[in-house]
Amino acid sequence: MPLSVLAVAVAMGPATVFAQSSETPERLPNTAPLVAEEPLIDRMLVGAERFLDAQLVATQQRRRAEWIERMQKPAAEREARLAELRERLQKMVGGDDSRVTAGLPQIVAPLGGPSELARGGGVVVHQVRWPVLDGYVAEGLAVTPEHRPGAPEGGAPQATVIWLPEADVRPETLVGLDGVAAGGSEDPAAGLPLQLAAAGCRVIVPQMISRRMEVRGGRAEITDREYVYRATFVLGRHPLGLEVQTVRAVVDGLRPEGASASDSPIAVAGHGEGGLVALLTGAIDPRVDVVLASGVWGNRDAMWSEPVSRNLFGLLSDFGDAPLAAMIGPRRLIIEAAQGPELEIATKSAAPGRLVSPTLEEVEEATAATRQIMGDACDWLTVIDPPGAGYGSTQALETLVESLGVTAKRIADRQSLRAPVAATSRGPFDAEAARAEQLRQIERLGDHWVRTSRKVRSGMIDELDTSSLEAYEAATAPLRERFERDVLGRFDQPLLPPAVRSRLWRRSDRWTGWEVEMDVFPELIAGGILLVPNDAPADEPRPVVVCVHGLEGTPEHTITEERAAYNHFAASLCERGFIVFCPQQPYTGGDRFRVLQRKANPLGKTLFSLIVPQHRQLVRWLQTLPQVDPERVAFYGLSYGGKSAMRIPAVVTEYGPTICSGDYNEWVLKNVSTSDRFSYVWTGEYEIFEFDLAGTFSYAEMAALICPRPFMVERGHFDGVAEDRWVGFEYAPVRYLYAARLKIPERTEIEWFPGPHAIFGKGSYEFLHRHLDWPEPAAAAR
Repeated sequence: MPLSVLAVAVAMGPATVFAQSSETPERLPNTAPLVAEEPLIDRMLVGAERFLDAQLVATQQRRRAEWIERMQKPAAEREARLAELRERLQKMVGGDDSRVTAGLPQIVAPLGGPSELARGGGVVVHQVRWPVLDGYVAEGLAVTPEHRPGAPEGGAPQATVIWLPEADVRPETLVGLDGVAAGGSEDPAAGLPLQLAAAGCRVIVPQMISRRMEVRGGRAEITDREYVYRATFVLGRHPLGLEVQTVRAVVDGLRPEGASASDSPIAVAGHGEGGLVALLTGAIDPRVDVVLASGVWGNRDAMWSEPVSRNLFGLLSDFGDAPLAAMIGPRRLIIEAAQGPELEIATKSAAPGRLVSPTLEEVEEATAATRQIMGDACDWLTVIDPPGAGYGSTQALETLVESLGVTAKRIADRQSLRAPVAATSRGPFDAEAARAEQLRQIERLGDHWVRTSRKVRSGMIDELDTSSLEAYEAATAPLRERFERDVLGRFDQPLLPPAVRSRLWRRSDRWTGWEVEMDVFPELIAGGILLVPNDAPADEPRPVVVCVHGLEGTPEHTITEERAAYNHFAASLCERGFIVFCPQQPYTGGDRFRVLQRKANPLGKTLFSLIVPQHRQLVRWLQTLPQVDPERVAFYGLSYGGKSAMRIPAVVTEYGPTICSGDYNEWVLKNVSTSDRFSYVWTGEYEIFEFDLAGTFSYAEMAALICPRPFMVERGHFDGVAEDRWVGFEYAPVRYLYAARLKIPERTEIEWFPGPHAIFGKGSYEFLHRHLDWPEPAAAAR
């Protein structure tokens, strides 16, 4: 018996018989009474959220202590660690693709027409374009001082400011060419780039990914930002990362990597979403001399409640607003405590989220935290409380140009500059065309990343040692560790003693069921229904099948005839002589459970960071039961239970034979495709996405972690989860691994059947009997 199983057995006490009795006991032996009246799922979700809330608090405290210690290290050690953190943050925002090197943004102008969009008041406005990634070109506006003969250097710009608008503000609106924001109201800072250009700065205003809400693919009503998030997150990219890369591509043209600081300083500034991108860019790229963030800096710990397009996997494990500031210092950081964007997203298919402007108190707390981290050495940090809380205040702009060393004595009045700036005959910048092209490019990039990610994953499996089963298992151990730690996310704390509680649930003429509950982590519980055949002898250890329900399911659904898709497979297997356990999974309750994923992601964790330890506790308890053979425990799940079948046995090696029903497919494509109807881009399951799964483990690779244990796929031809061709495509490398490389073809199979999204229960039952070494009944009992 493994030590982990022995530990649970000791905690449980001596095992005794719990079946084959003329009188059914009210609870299982060696368990306490289960007296709770609320449904298990309700108690599970409440406890899971409390556990995550405690982890968020503990992470905040640990993070601050680590940053204080880090910044007190000798300079060389500190800088080396900061360089590592910059690389980590760059990966976290999905911004580590190689950028195209192409120099400064190029002016876009019609052949034979004027190059300027507008001119006057001492400034010139151009439409500009610059390559960012291979296949992605950014657009925006450039506002520069007008060339004035006789002025020093002809009025050449003394510095460059890359100003990032809030996501709902178009470049021409911020510049002041049309006066109308995307939301339909005039932006109060319209003309701000004109002020900076009149003061002697070159100003680049990129087109941001907007928050326009639209129905996509005739199904999903989501914003542009959420659309891009859904199509890129699983690929290890992110809308914020694309915007950081857009800014850094401009910086590349001004100051190539490795170049020394020039006489022309660079600032990145922005408001709202643009301010967040400015913070991230400044923290990642030391070439940025000055950062100005308006209406966004304060408390990052509530990011789980914001629009999902701000979800950065693992951000709070190392970073918060104060740490981001610490990564910018001693370069200049200007925080404008202005009103930030305020909005709420609530549609049937979109992830709910809301933005609330940071309060002055939150800004002051973040400032104090930054000073604590830096040991009060924060003369590079300036906080401005603007009059009326409006952004782009004169004080903020004057501080910005002063920090850049620009010689202008003052910032001109915004309205006085806007009036003389007149559009040329060329016509306005076509923001809608730029927006549409931006989305098309991202879609094409996504297709490219899907293809290249397959090569990365297959290469990882191809390199494994398959000379023997022992060599293969040794080779997959580090990958299993990586999968749990980096993809699913693991809470590194010991399981609690299970303290199992139980009560009689139901007795039929063939089996008896008990409700079971146990502790996992503080506040986190696991549980379900244990089914035992009534004729199970006390001295005959039997195999166990763990039967797992799907989305919005309960253990009862796998047992009764209430849900036809399950084909009461748990009861059927028990009637075939197996002991069966039907766990309650936490993916029931709509937004109640999805908020767990949202709270877990900033910690570098997922819903499976809770589910995996639940199953470790459950399976180890099952292995201590007197009528259970601890070496014969199988996993069989439908739909979301099939999703569980790919992830849980991959890391919980106490599970043996595994069956994925109604879920197996090309999982990356299933998540990110913007052309296939079965894609999660179009549905309400906003918690389903796992960061950079494409670059690590899709379903073939997860199956490789289950291998050499028996593995089976159950697939209905008419199951809308995917198409047969993609299921076969993803299963082919699994068959190749088992049959061709490891020479164990009998351990894997796929059963195709002419049916829908459901348990078929034919070949899968035979598979369980064969690999659990349990005889099939003469006639299948229903």
